[in-house]
Amino acid sequence: MAEVGAATLSQSQRRIREHYGAVAGNAEALDNSQIHHYSRSEQQRLPYSACSVSRGCGNPLSRAALKPGERVLDLGCGGGIDVLLAAEQVGRSGCIYGLDMTSEMLELARRNAAQAGVKNVSFIQGLIEDIPLANGAVDVVISNCVINLSDEKASVLREAWRVLAPGGRFVVADVVLVRPELPPAMRTAAAIILGCTNGVLTVGEYEALMTEIGFEGVLVEAHHSTPWQRLEDKAKRQGQNDLLADLDPQLAHEALAAAYIFGEKP
Repeated sequence: MAEVGAATLSQSQRRIREHYGAVAGNAEALDNSQIHHYSRSEQQRLPYSACSVSRGCGNPLSRAALKPGERVLDLGCGGGIDVLLAAEQVGRSGCIYGLDMTSEMLELARRNAAQAGVKNVSFIQGLIEDIPLANGAVDVVISNCVINLSDEKASVLREAWRVLAPGGRFVVADVVLVRPELPPAMRTAAAIILGCTNGVLTVGEYEALMTEIGFEGVLVEAHHSTPWQRLEDKAKRQGQNDLLADLDPQLAHEALAAAYIFGEKP
């Protein structure tokens, strides 16, 4: 598939692609000790660089209940951590698609798959807002802290719905706002500090949007909140101290949370 050209990308997409391209290029030098959502056994079965570039906020496979023979799509697959683990679970009769817009990440993911000896995976370049797969192509859509990066979240969710077969499942990890009373300026500042450059949805917004699109059994399960100290430490570490001035510590404390989001296509 042809490379996604810069002319087709928004300014935020170009910025995200540049950032993750640099991450992929530095994979072997990165520390993978912070991948808390995956067991030691899972990490030991994978190439080092599949783990080191992971920037997830959960482990969607721990909730996806994959079955042998299923077809799975990973939105924003990065270095392939979830693709490779999913391939184990669906077996040779199943298949996994890893979708990413960053050439460097896809090259890394392909090398990781080859190193792991995994055959039932395909890595494709494209946008999560415009998935290059046919209607009903997969049984399960997973993703790990990628949808929050999109400035067209409704398009992402509609595309996920489109490529799911009837009876298909949507199981992703993402960041959500659990305190909707947070003023818009503070909401934006907190999201940027955490790395969610295009903002986050509230729990209610996520649920309403997915229900409107047609998902059933929608559930947003927040599992790990973000304390003020983490926001403050990350802002200072990244040179974003100016954003702290837009935050009220009491209001911002634990306003954002990692969550698992579930839905089914009837």
